Amino acid sequence: MTILWTRLEGGPGLDACTVSWEPTLSLTGTVVTHFPGGPGSVEYAVEADGATAVTRMAEVHVRGEGLNRHLLLQRGEDGRWRVDGVHWPALDGLADVDLGVTPATNTLPIRRLGLAVGEQAEITAAWVRFPELTVAPLAQRYTRLDRGRYLYESIASGFQAVLEVDGDGVAITYQNLWRRVAPAAPAARDPILEPLTTKDFEELSTAVDNWWGKSVSWLLQRFMTVHWSDTSFVVREGGRPIAFLLGFVSPAHPEDAYVHMLGIDPGHQGQHWGRRLYEAFFEVARARGASRVRAITSPSNRRSIAFHQALGFSLEPGDHVADGLPVHTNYDGHGHDRVLFVRPVHEAPQ
Repeated sequence: MTILWTRLEGGPGLDACTVSWEPTLSLTGTVVTHFPGGPGSVEYAVEADGATAVTRMAEVHVRGEGLNRHLLLQRGEDGRWRVDGVHWPALDGLADVDLGVTPATNTLPIRRLGLAVGEQAEITAAWVRFPELTVAPLAQRYTRLDRGRYLYESIASGFQAVLEVDGDGVAITYQNLWRRVAPAAPAARDPILEPLTTKDFEELSTAVDNWWGKSVSWLLQRFMTVHWSDTSFVVREGGRPIAFLLGFVSPAHPEDAYVHMLGIDPGHQGQHWGRRLYEAFFEVARARGASRVRAITSPSNRRSIAFHQALGFSLEPGDHVADGLPVHTNYDGHGHDRVLFVRPVHEAPQ
């Protein structure tokens, strides 16, 4: 997809950027603008990890009256940055590059952070100034205001701007600075529920820790996306996963289907994706000959318990009762008590 932005303030300017998502996230563009010494152009190319949106490389050429400058930024797998081939310790550990001449690079932290509505995050980016091509760490804050708007803040200077973005996180407007003129901003796309594939593993294994706010990615293993793909589902919006369900029909007990993990982006909770994913799983379990569906949760997870009961699940008797719940002691190992759910597949959710 090639996007054309026009500059709104600070002198004339156009930015034509081609965005590619696979196999890596790449931003390749040309900016025609007016520098203090006269008209000039900037050619830029940025590559980032397709799953995490962490920057790998950024290359820039600036040309104009008396200008012919080049800059190459490279981030190694160990998080160490090199500027024109020289190690630059001040940037080590940073995940994002911010090219001050284009709104294109705002896409990177927006996709990487995966903020829910109302959430904010502070980051430090490798900030490149133009036309000087100086590089320095810049502390920034992103706040997701609603489904398609983010507040960007430069913490040190106090600069603020609201960005309106499409479903891919690409700028439609950058307050008072840039406006997309082609192609027309796409209408918000309805999320799509589809079968999960092994290609979803990288994105989901990164997303779940952000969704839960703690490390839970160990619960998601690659083999599950390979061997359970025909009984598992993912919901995508703008190409990004916002919910998923991992489940299977038991080979040893074919009458039983089991849901291993259900995850929903906090920004999309309350939209009934959990129910829709379970309904899709009930259908495939029924088609495979299973007569009931099973799942488990922690006794402290009252929200999960209420959700499953609303779907028609009953709680299986345990070896003791705690806070009115039937609990299976040490079900998942010492100190890991669980509540067990079961529901016939033919029952309609309440």
